[in-house]
Amino acid sequence: MEGIQPGTVATLSGKSATFRIMRDDDFQKLLGLASEVHRIKNGIIFVVQAAKIVAKHKDRESIELLIRSVSMLGESPLLPERDGHDQFEITAKEIADNTEDGFDLNTANIPRPL
Repeated sequence: MEGIQPGTVATLSGKSATFRIMRDDDFQKLLGLASEVHRIKNGIIFVVQAAKIVAKHKDRESIELLIRSVSMLGESPLLPERDGHDQFEITAKEIADNTEDGFDLNTANIPRPL
């Protein structure tokens, strides 16, 4: 997995499915962008509804509603991108507290497929 460079996606094909693998920082950026698109989509729907109201009722309140909805969409800050999660590590104390008799938690000696 170390060979997956930032900004790239790896493909893992199995018998029943294909999986895409990416680095966590790339995933967090993609998730942030998807959230931003969703937020903007909802804002645009609100602006379109306000514009339809102005088309039917050209009074001062309707026009102010349209102006406010457009300015709210433009003024809303971008959603932050998450940094992701810290590396998961088990401390020696946690291993000692949670190791059963006859259970070896030393995974470094487990053979891995090549």
